[in-house]
Amino acid sequence: MSGGIRAAMRLLLPTTAAADALRGALWSGEAGRGAFLAWAEATGDPQALPPDHRQPLRELGPQLDAARRRYGAEPPCRRLGTLLRAAGDRERRRWPVYAQSVVDLVANDEAPLVSGGLATALAAYDDPGVRHGHDLERLAAVPGAGTHPSGLPWATHVGRLPLRWRVDDDLEVLRDRAVPDDRLGPTLLRLSVGDLLVVVLVHAVATRRRGSVRWASDAHLLAGAATDADWSVFVDSIASARLGPVVEPPLTWLRDELGSAVPERVVAEVAAGPRPDALRREVALAWAAAGRERRPDLRTAEGRAAAAGLLAWGAWPSAAYLGLDGSRRSRLGRLSSWAAGRWRAGRRR
Repeated sequence: MSGGIRAAMRLLLPTTAAADALRGALWSGEAGRGAFLAWAEATGDPQALPPDHRQPLRELGPQLDAARRRYGAEPPCRRLGTLLRAAGDRERRRWPVYAQSVVDLVANDEAPLVSGGLATALAAYDDPGVRHGHDLERLAAVPGAGTHPSGLPWATHVGRLPLRWRVDDDLEVLRDRAVPDDRLGPTLLRLSVGDLLVVVLVHAVATRRRGSVRWASDAHLLAGAATDADWSVFVDSIASARLGPVVEPPLTWLRDELGSAVPERVVAEVAAGPRPDALRREVALAWAAAGRERRPDLRTAEGRAAAAGLLAWGAWPSAAYLGLDGSRRSRLGRLSSWAAGRWRAGRRR
């Protein structure tokens, strides 16, 4: 059971080209300079990139521009250099507007508990302004959502993860671990690095759009900022939620492909943790089906395990999952819809 989840979650991991962009944006020193130049050489003219290769450049543009300025290295393609400069300038101009919108939204809150992108930017990025902030996420007992007059959406959640994962958080415990931060003016309580790693390695990986790599940048930098206490929070949280097979693939990918500072004990403890129950397994497979970057390789045992898990879930999800999903269709209706979708996809190939 767990092997199928791990195999399916590996389908969500970044492509080789995306990993090259991440190294160019995140690494430092001579290795970073070499990674940036290698990525720029391989990328060439950004207008010639296939549409499904453009998302990493969109998300990492400000960080890649920071790398360009840090190394004084211009891409061989002038158009790529121009695009990076524009991305960096745009984000630097946008940050004060974003920060003021956040200040406005928390004006009536006393020490609001913040999560998501803002908390991650403040916790892990040397320059929070290079990480694009597209919303404000707070944690409180009463959920809610809305939009600031500037257009910035906001949401209030009751825990670190979406309700479908069935993880009950004690907000007072999260608040006690949170870190005060007053760089925007009012004092915010941002989730601890350990708690943010839970958010990123479960929620951000599973719910990201195809091609998105922001989660990998966030997780790499959070790992570099994590203390032993943070890693203990992460390991204990994942074990309590029974989500080890969901986070082990991205965690080991970060360690192996980006050289992220993930302790070996953390990987071992996550791998040895309790397995998900049937419903959490279905939630994981649903995310993997929606956001996978590649098809299962049926020539390998892992690929066949991933395909079998996705096939079984897509064809016959449980009544409990359908209720969690809010679907009113019967399982037979779901099966017929799924089969029709597979047939249409096969005709397009």
